[in-house]
Amino acid sequence: MLPLALVRARAKGDVLTPRWIDAADPALREVADELVARFTSAARERRTRGELEEELADLTEVLTDKKLFDGLVKLCADRIEAVADPEVDPATLRDEVFRLARARGPIAYERGPLEKTVAADILALVAEQRGLAPDRVASLLYADLREAHTITGFDLPDGQRLLERYNLALAQGLLLAATQLRIRLARPTPGRIRQLLRQARFHQLTHHARRDGDDLLVELDGPVSLFQQSTRYGFQLAAFLPALLLQDGPWSLEADLLWTPQRLRRRFFLDPSAGLVTGRPDHGAHQTREETWFEERFAATTTDWKLAAASEPIELGGQGFAVPAFTLTKGRRVAHLEILGFWRPEALAKRLELLRRFGRGNIILAVSRKMCTEEMDAIEGAEIVPFAQVVPVKDVLAAAERVAR
Repeated sequence: MLPLALVRARAKGDVLTPRWIDAADPALREVADELVARFTSAARERRTRGELEEELADLTEVLTDKKLFDGLVKLCADRIEAVADPEVDPATLRDEVFRLARARGPIAYERGPLEKTVAADILALVAEQRGLAPDRVASLLYADLREAHTITGFDLPDGQRLLERYNLALAQGLLLAATQLRIRLARPTPGRIRQLLRQARFHQLTHHARRDGDDLLVELDGPVSLFQQSTRYGFQLAAFLPALLLQDGPWSLEADLLWTPQRLRRRFFLDPSAGLVTGRPDHGAHQTREETWFEERFAATTTDWKLAAASEPIELGGQGFAVPAFTLTKGRRVAHLEILGFWRPEALAKRLELLRRFGRGNIILAVSRKMCTEEMDAIEGAEIVPFAQVVPVKDVLAAAERVAR
């Protein structure tokens, strides 16, 4: 995604529209292909970040829109793998050099007729002690700095994919300023509903979904609406956007933004006509860490209960959905387990009210203490299993005995 400082958008009234680029523009494609080629070459030849940055300077004469150029470079940089040279710990090496310099000092800029000690002498002594060449010691001295990291890999196939990622990153960048999102899916299938809501949960987004006729409405809190964890939450929200692009039918997104340091109220609209490309394979929904850990621990527990992945979301009177991660069965008795990550007391209270009014009575909510915004003591009602990092299997089984039907 792009940080807000690199987002290019124009305002008309209170509506912000991203300055999309044309991925088919030959001039842009030429620049994008050259960027990808240089990043690929840097990885192949194991050059440093600093060396690559110097080599990119001439391209600013070809693409004079600095914010666009910096954005494309940022997206390329996000796809590289880079490591500090593991041969020597730079901090330890610096300590050796500085200690020796103090012992042999003062260090002169030039040797002069008196044959004063210069920096090269210190590096040569350390090099001899370590069995390295003096110029190698010099290059390793600050190898832990970011610009000195060696590029070992680059994962972007071509300029076309870079330009497609740019438009998606523009939209993601705008969402970093969102206070609330409203998504409408036209006539979605149950499978797509489950996929989208599980992706919202996977990214630990505070959300509420309900039916509106044949459509589905999903409201999500934006990062600017939160009093804490807003940076991480913003990244999670941006990472959620590609899941929306996988929807088969028509959809629309409307976001309320607080834009610029002056926090001006703006709106942002998005739908399939923008032509955004997700770049994400459609493998369905992923498991959260908490779900994986629970499944592993359940498998190691001796119990008559059986655990299986839940198949479909459970509609709550047309006003919301429960999206269980698992279904527990023992004979004919059934209970469902939903694991909630990030939450706010008012959002959880709303969920509990829907469960009380429309739920089947056999839904267990595992609620994270770590990801809550207020004390758990503020929440009452329903079958809640609090957890810190790992959902306790013993407590879930006890809850299942109480509520299963």
